[in-house]
Amino acid sequence: QIQSATTKRLRIRDWVDNYIGTKGVRGRLYKQTDILQPSATTGSKEPMADYIEDLQFVREKVSTSGSIQNLAKTSTDLSKSGKLTDGQLGCNRYCGRHCENGWTYGPGLNPGEKISANFSSPVTIGGIGLYLGEGGETGSGYLQIKEGSGYKKIATLTNIGTINNNAKYSLSTNVTTDNIEFVMTSGGGGDRNLCVFEFEIYPGSNLSNLVDVVLALRTRNEYGLSKAYAKKTYRKGNFKLNKTDAYRRDEYSTTVLVRNLAL
Repeated sequence: QIQSATTKRLRIRDWVDNYIGTKGVRGRLYKQTDILQPSATTGSKEPMADYIEDLQFVREKVSTSGSIQNLAKTSTDLSKSGKLTDGQLGCNRYCGRHCENGWTYGPGLNPGEKISANFSSPVTIGGIGLYLGEGGETGSGYLQIKEGSGYKKIATLTNIGTINNNAKYSLSTNVTTDNIEFVMTSGGGGDRNLCVFEFEIYPGSNLSNLVDVVLALRTRNEYGLSKAYAKKTYRKGNFKLNKTDAYRRDEYSTTVLVRNLAL
């Protein structure tokens, strides 16, 4: 009898949670395997190891090279392009009147309106530089990228203004997309609506698929005299261990190459 192979898409979680035993609270390592496809099934919480002091997953950044790209020059179809002024032409920041499109004046960007930049092939974005305003005016809005059939918000920008009050946002991870939008939510008004002087892509940094796993364990019982134990943090947000007791501890680490980290 021949049986056909089946392929399942899994989501595997490993984490440390508090466990209350006869001697108080201690850390216990758990694992849960969920089936995402073809039939979604939530797995059970399974204990894997006991007396865990710390578990950290460290994903390193890998610097990338590249130059600033101006969306006005690389976009294949810049929606509302009449409201985006290339910094090398016309207004060149600090307009005295309405926004300029090339060498002619045009209407500014109003709250609720957006500028969309489309590309013939996906581009990698590590950050955004955006300049708005006439004189001392400022505006606010948010950035979103095309993801599948919809959009995903990636950053909120407030008090964006001219060159002396601009916003340059570095994203925590690079995003790759063929469409990015800035949606204006407030600012401008009257005959002094805001214009976009520059809308730039910065190369930023990529996150490596290499992940360091650092585990600290302690003994079940105390032995001998008390002694100090200190363990450093590897990332902002992780806590430092600094204890003095008679437990004995040891640390273990490994590096793994992980696929499908975006899931």
